[in-house]
Amino acid sequence: MRIRSVVVPTAAVAAVSAVVAATLTAPVAEAAVPQAKSAARVDFNGDGYQDLVVGASDGAVGTVKQAGYITVLYGSAHGFSPASRQVITQNTAGIPGSSTTGGYFGPTLTADLDGDGYTDLLVDAVKPAETWIVIWGGKGGLQASQARVVGARQGNGLSGLARFVHAGDFDGDGHIDLVRIGWQSSVAYGPFSRDGVPARTAKLPLDTSTPGGLFEMWDIHDITVGEVTSDAADDVVVTGSQGNSSFVTYVFPGAKAGLSDHPTRSLPGGMAVRTGDVNGDGRNDLVVGNYTDYPSSGGGFTVIYNGAKGLTAPAKPVWINQDSPGVPGLGERGDELTFTLAVGDVNGDGRADVVAGAPDEDYSSKVNVGHVMVFRGTTGGVSTSGIQDLSQDSPGVPGATEANDFFGDSVALVDGDRDGHAELAAAATMEDNGSGAAVIFRGTTKGAVPSFAFTGKGVGMNPTQAHFGGFVVN
Repeated sequence: MRIRSVVVPTAAVAAVSAVVAATLTAPVAEAAVPQAKSAARVDFNGDGYQDLVVGASDGAVGTVKQAGYITVLYGSAHGFSPASRQVITQNTAGIPGSSTTGGYFGPTLTADLDGDGYTDLLVDAVKPAETWIVIWGGKGGLQASQARVVGARQGNGLSGLARFVHAGDFDGDGHIDLVRIGWQSSVAYGPFSRDGVPARTAKLPLDTSTPGGLFEMWDIHDITVGEVTSDAADDVVVTGSQGNSSFVTYVFPGAKAGLSDHPTRSLPGGMAVRTGDVNGDGRNDLVVGNYTDYPSSGGGFTVIYNGAKGLTAPAKPVWINQDSPGVPGLGERGDELTFTLAVGDVNGDGRADVVAGAPDEDYSSKVNVGHVMVFRGTTGGVSTSGIQDLSQDSPGVPGATEANDFFGDSVALVDGDRDGHAELAAAATMEDNGSGAAVIFRGTTKGAVPSFAFTGKGVGMNPTQAHFGGFVVN
């Protein structure tokens, strides 16, 4: 079984920064429940339209193999276009260092770290030494000329090691904070200076390196940030397993004093977790995925609904997989449904939809072709009717299903044209023998509609073994 890369490329997992965050879920429609800072749009140039980052951390820069590069698609009134892009490497003027073999330069965090109203991008480079680089946002987009190292070389608040990292406003003061979960978990509270120094820090005893720790570092499978306690401070949701016991999800609440070091909820767990208001009642629910062959073949997910009494574990969780009535296909061993997971409002009805990738799905005699399914959010919750089943054989989708493309290996939802319908980005990282490709679907009232596909070659880069789209960050 493959291990899902949540934050950084597999080759760089051991070197994840202490306080860098992964993809921030696109905001979904909410009612009167207070929302915290993590719901902010990813907008590097401050024009009011959300932007999308596509990583190719394995990509070559010229003849330098595995140097890595980043492509930013800027949102507009017309949505995304390959023509409205910015490609950044370590050879880009102003970016510290230079493209190096095995450098794996790639995106890890999108957040307004300094509170100036422009989203910033924090990037990892593995060689020649572990380096964290902030590319500050500004008028016109990401400001490569103002990029600087804020990582381990300086030994400041943005240095250290962790496995999982995320951003949110955990004390409700309007500034982005960063939480690391892994070895010696901690929280860095914003705002951050341009040198990467936080206003303050605090320890978080989640791992067994601290007294009372709940998880071994490598038993944590996923983490997300969302406002699930209705108090205007973001909460941290961690899912994993404890030793040989069953899966479990914990909620660590944010509050005025900061992020609590004790969970308030113990809920069904899995391998992936996301938040979103799937029934439109104004409260964020939890979607917990498990792409393993437990409790049934092929992977699937359950939804933990948030009500007036908060998140409550259902007496008998409803498990949705490809054997559920109305769901296309069959639950087969190794399909890995929810290997990738995103929650957002694709059809603009005010209820978040669930997007689940199954990159190992087989079609006919073709193995590991992959597909993506969009489950509609309704007033009654996530529906198993009217599901969109998207593959490279779907009408209008560029390309064709081929063995070992792994379509759906990476997914994200982002409203690039500000029309209330989230666009879907889905990648096939092994397309064309590992070059990779990303497909953009427009969000419409009828769901996700194919728009265009693009590759490393299409953005002027060396496509060979780039695994383009291995990261889609919004």
